[in-house]
Amino acid sequence: MKWRDTTLKEAPSAFAQEADVTLDGHGRGTVLVVGARQMMFDVEVSLPRLFEKKGLAQTLKAQFSPATLIEQLGGECRKDSAGGSRVYRVTLPAKRPLFMRLELLTASNAAQSGTRFTLSTDNKPQWAC
Repeated sequence: MKWRDTTLKEAPSAFAQEADVTLDGHGRGTVLVVGARQMMFDVEVSLPRLFEKKGLAQTLKAQFSPATLIEQLGGECRKDSAGGSRVYRVTLPAKRPLFMRLELLTASNAAQSGTRFTLSTDNKPQWAC
């Protein structure tokens, strides 16, 4: 994996790095990491493949260790994504939780259809339905 540095000239301490990746069983995708100095604020994984709603919980669980607790917060939100979005709290053993927004993007509401996962240390207000 080779990172493309997209450091912002207006904010030299901020960074956004992007790389192409291949995820087992899910094909090629893109990872974007955003932060400042030595902190990461968000990690976004975009895949051109649109995940099926059926079996989504099992697909998510397979991305983490078996001891990881994954809880859906609220229901499905159709406000931003025609395919729907959901917010999860992901807690690894003995760690603080991460929040993950899963978006199912369709060609009608995005440049291309696919699936996007955004992980953050905060449950962002703009993720609420």
